[in-house]
Amino acid sequence: MAIRTAWCGACVGLLAANPAAAQLVDTVLVGSSVLRGASLPLGMETVESSSISEGNWTRISSTSRTISRGKEGDVDTYVIATTHVSSSGNTTTATIIVRAADFALIHHKVKARSDSTAMSANAHHLTGWVVLSGQPARLIDQTIDRPVFPIEGQMPWLLPLLPYQDRYAVAIPRFSPWFGGEVWGSVEVLGTEAIEYGGTVLECWKVDTGELGPPGYRSIRWIDKSSRRIIRTVLRGLPSQPEYWTLAQ
Repeated sequence: MAIRTAWCGACVGLLAANPAAAQLVDTVLVGSSVLRGASLPLGMETVESSSISEGNWTRISSTSRTISRGKEGDVDTYVIATTHVSSSGNTTTATIIVRAADFALIHHKVKARSDSTAMSANAHHLTGWVVLSGQPARLIDQTIDRPVFPIEGQMPWLLPLLPYQDRYAVAIPRFSPWFGGEVWGSVEVLGTEAIEYGGTVLECWKVDTGELGPPGYRSIRWIDKSSRRIIRTVLRGLPSQPEYWTLAQ
């Protein structure tokens, strides 16, 4: 097995701290039964991100994502196209193609000012290249034990498909071309919370989705129980550090 894996420390901590919840801790892989029959919502969605420091809001970026159906040979696919524009005008574009039946990675391309990657995958092999700022291009050519999910940052597409309930927790491995291997993410339902959105009040799952963004930050997301849209994402670090808010438009 050439792919690098690491168990999610947050999930191990969850089990140790709350053994009674162990029966609700899940591991979702490509082909897991909890995703069987699930489908991605088609169309475009936009989110706006801002930082908050001492009560002052500063806009930092806008991200739009379009999901459409496609074909890869005779295989039905989803095409997830994302454009991320910072307040300074820097643009990052990404295209992820996944198998419609189980969301397994087929292709993943990212083009940014300083980072870029192009990956292709099948059930047992990954090939491609990665360029990181100030580093030479790195080739990836490795076998894998099983199909993998792609990793995506600003607008995760897999989270709305999970079977949320009280005390639900899950570990999800995804392939990261930046690390050249699998990275594990944790998702834990913290409870239900009603938030205002677009002049109405939505009942949401409040979900801890683990470490994200700057070192030391954790992400909390509010997922509308009815539409399964991610309405709000908040990154929080130490009390002295700025918060980062992403809001669905």
